[in-house]
Amino acid sequence: TFRMIAASMRTSVPHAPDLLVGHSLGGFTARMISAELEPRRIVYVDPAFRIGRPDGTEHDRFGDYMSITEASVRAQHPRWTDTDVHIELMARSTFDPEFMTIWPDGVNTTYPSTPVAPSLVLLASDGSVVSPEEADALRAEGNEVRVVDGTGHNLHRDDPAAVNAAVLEWAGIRVPVAA
Repeated sequence: TFRMIAASMRTSVPHAPDLLVGHSLGGFTARMISAELEPRRIVYVDPAFRIGRPDGTEHDRFGDYMSITEASVRAQHPRWTDTDVHIELMARSTFDPEFMTIWPDGVNTTYPSTPVAPSLVLLASDGSVVSPEEADALRAEGNEVRVVDGTGHNLHRDDPAAVNAAVLEWAGIRVPVAA
């Protein structure tokens, strides 16, 4: 369950980290325990803050998620390295689809409704799990929301340079360019 994942995160992430980053379901988990961890900054990468649409389509999507092949990953993500493809296939092979059936009712209400620290939400331009309405709600809560053009749900693999640039710009960090 997410409570077990959150407990694992509590033991592996030090209190008050400079930066807490969560992608997809990891973004949900990071938000769920952010008040307890007290990070200085938070970056959510295409976070799955809301899963389980009333029509059931979000849960149904995981059937397709599990049946992907190396060829289909390469076709969907032509910019990915061999390592990225391997990691994706390994992650999918170990994902238990029953996990989605144990998603507890009401768990989406257990995280803070306002950011506990300056927060950046990076969204995919193609197929984000965050709807435009949800993005607007996240902005209204006080999060900075940015879309990374030309990326899908795995922004950090689709265009790592653009993701890194967005985080560094948001954090006000200038990286010297080698001469």
